[in-house]
Amino acid sequence: MASPQGDASPLFAGDAEAARSAEVEVRDLYYTIRGKKKNDVPREVLKGISCSFPSGRLSAMMGASGSGKTSLLTLMRGLSSPGSELRGGIFCNGRPVSIDLMRSISSVVPQEDVFLSALTVRETLAYAAQLRLPPGCKKADWDARVEHILALLKLGPCAEAMVGDDRLGIRGISGGERRRLSIGTAVIGGLPQLLLCDEPTSGLDSAAAHGIVAFLKSLADRGVTVLCAILAVVPDLLPVQPPAPAAGGGGRLQRQAGRRGAALRRPRGADAGEDQPGAPLHPSPRSRSAAASGRSAGGARRHGCQPCPRPRTSRAARRPGAGRAA
Repeated sequence: MASPQGDASPLFAGDAEAARSAEVEVRDLYYTIRGKKKNDVPREVLKGISCSFPSGRLSAMMGASGSGKTSLLTLMRGLSSPGSELRGGIFCNGRPVSIDLMRSISSVVPQEDVFLSALTVRETLAYAAQLRLPPGCKKADWDARVEHILALLKLGPCAEAMVGDDRLGIRGISGGERRRLSIGTAVIGGLPQLLLCDEPTSGLDSAAAHGIVAFLKSLADRGVTVLCAILAVVPDLLPVQPPAPAAGGGGRLQRQAGRRGAALRRPRGADAGEDQPGAPLHPSPRSRSAAASGRSAGGARRHGCQPCPRPRTSRAARRPGAGRAA
């Protein structure tokens, strides 16, 4: 086995740039899955998807929950549900995707973090380094790679903290630190040609989301093709995010390029009870304030409540010139 310094694998590398950027193309893709029960009607998740993601850039797919973003990312990895029907094709660097091909050139950041809650951040990265780095690496190489990732993702202050798990009541690192740790475990073996991220900014505040997107953009600048699935773009992230294709309901791809980026709009014929066709999912601050003012007065009367009374002032305070100095 060659020494780590002489290994030219794109998934290894210390600080080297990605050996080659991957280019992904989706051609007229239809994806249908069968129901859980025997008599369930098959459901068409993706309908006629055709798009391409340029190499060495940060691209994003925006869409509401259930629009097929995760299904498309799963198909890009060469995976599919048992008994499903797939028509069309997905190509990476001109070759049809397969499990073996995508495992050799890509890394994945899943939507739900899977960590051992009792381990520290440093221990989690150390185990990932032992699994992802070539067998010829020594412990000194593992430790150096872990320190490099801790500094790169600014995880040094919480390196000795337990990862934790809120569902088990074990207090640990914050949500933004967990997402950075997920990205760290994905790139600790070296810069891949393709990095697939499933909703990396969901559940984060604007500051943490901006930090995640800025780091993904830095990976794209180093030659990695980064593809993300996101629910919506925070206004602060719009100057950072490039124009993105938007996935509407039922897996249809829509391109609604707005003034500052891609705006996600529901397709025509949406179910009753959802937003009206052509209405943005996230209203502007002005419309939110108008809706709030309408609820404060009219909404209170509809529910049988009385709006809060205005503070009373004395007659002397209402006289002209009452507040002037003598």
